[in-house]
Amino acid sequence: MVDGSFAHCDWYAGSVDVDIDRLIDALCQYLGTEVLELATAHNGYKHAAQLVADNIVYATISWGGVNPRPFVQSTGGVSEKVMHVLRRLPWPHTVSRMDSAIDFFGGTSFDTLVSIVLGILDSHSFTGTVPRISQVGDWIHGKARTLYVGSRTSRCFVRVYEKTAERRAKGDTNVPDDWVRVELEYKPLNKAGKRELSTLTPEACWGASGWTRDVYAQICVLDDVSPLTAPLPTKSKLAKAVTALFRQYGSTLNTV
Repeated sequence: MVDGSFAHCDWYAGSVDVDIDRLIDALCQYLGTEVLELATAHNGYKHAAQLVADNIVYATISWGGVNPRPFVQSTGGVSEKVMHVLRRLPWPHTVSRMDSAIDFFGGTSFDTLVSIVLGILDSHSFTGTVPRISQVGDWIHGKARTLYVGSRTSRCFVRVYEKTAERRAKGDTNVPDDWVRVELEYKPLNKAGKRELSTLTPEACWGASGWTRDVYAQICVLDDVSPLTAPLPTKSKLAKAVTALFRQYGSTLNTV
């Protein structure tokens, strides 16, 4: 659909191997932000703060408690800048999630993109779990539609949605018409994958699975991506045995 890649980071989250004071000082220096401490922290952390400049939240940092390493999370348009800053710093970090977004404009973009994604899923040969599909929004009248592919807990979760409707629903009137976004939410399942993700471009994330590579290749017609190199976690013998048990006797067990 487009000549070349326009993928950009829209979410970046991970842990950094450095003490919190040095991390905050470095991020504030590079981002030009101030620190706004939060009253509460989440996910088992004891403390949290936001890095803010010109009423824009560049990142939320959490530390203390469950994880000895500070955790940085950035979302939206500023997340790509935060990603580049973290990669410039001298301390290694691992990334638990990156969202790679590609934007399209035009009255038929949503229907065309959905057709491409569903066609790839229909023709793909899956060796594991087939990604599930769900829809929200008014598909009858074609308003504020979103197609979801995969599970939020899986490595690869793709959404195709009408960005114009999403932004206007939040009160933003300064957005173009017929803006559609295809977004991959990539979450590695092991330490090797999280280390690898700290060096990947937003484009490279689409190499996480065979079907996401195919989606990327078709919507960015001059680009292609390679499979990611980090090994996938393997199931133990017990986990494989339990899976086989439920496949064979699942229907019987459900009736007990």
